[in-house]
Order: sequence, then C-alpha cells, then structure tokens
Amino acid sequence: MNLFLYLTNFIVPFLILAIIVYGLLMKINVYEHFIKGARNGFLTVLKIMPTLIGLMVAVGILRASGFLEMISSCIGQFTAAIGFPGELVPLTVVKMFSSSARRKTRILHLHFTLLYWKQLKIIPIKSDRM
Repeated sequence: MNLFLYLTNFIVPFLILAIIVYGLLMKINVYEHFIKGARNGFLTVLKIMPTLIGLMVAVGILRASGFLEMISSCIGQFTAAIGFPGELVPLTVVKMFSSSARRKTRILHLHFTLLYWKQLKIIPIKSDRM
C-alpha cells in the first residue's frame, strides 16, 4: 500500500514530462501550444462562469430558505416507499441541474480538443462546423 501511495506522487510530474518529451521529439513548439491551450481553457471558464455562479447562488438561496428541506420532507414520504431516502432528494434535484452543466462543459472541452488536434494535424477533421 505504501508503494502505491509513493508511486502516485510521481504520476502527474511523469505525465507532464512525457508530454513535453513527446512534443520535443515531434518537433512541436510545446510552450506555444501550452499557451494556446491555456487561453482556450480560460475562455471556456469565462463562458461557463455565469452559469456556475447562478447555480451556486440558486442552491444557496434554496438551502438558506429551507425550501430544499421542505421538498425533501414532502417527497421523502413517497420515495421512502421505494427505498430512496428523503434526505437525498435535495441532492437529486441539484444533481439534475449540475449534470447538465457538466455535460455542457464536457462538450465544450471535446470541441476545443478536436480543434486543437486539427491544428496539430493529428487527426483529419472534415467537418465544416469546426
């Protein structure tokens, strides 16, 4: 177990080093592509930031007002019949909204990754939408 914990400390540095070495072997300007990727990531964060802030504020308001507890007590009586605890109802409601935000983030990440790969000519993309 200690060996596994010791090795996990080196996974991220090794991965970073492997990416840099691969880029140097392929004669790619690693730093320039890193800066472009960081800029794209920052722009993605700026695009989804209002949605995430709105979600956190809305959940905070619902929790502070006691509305989530009221819903969990009301719906919890019905969900207890099927073996679903009423205490998990607020988590389920919040999860419905956050999973759609997570899905949007994954779609944006995939889109930017494909655009990046297209720039590097790693994969040929023949779509006009990208």
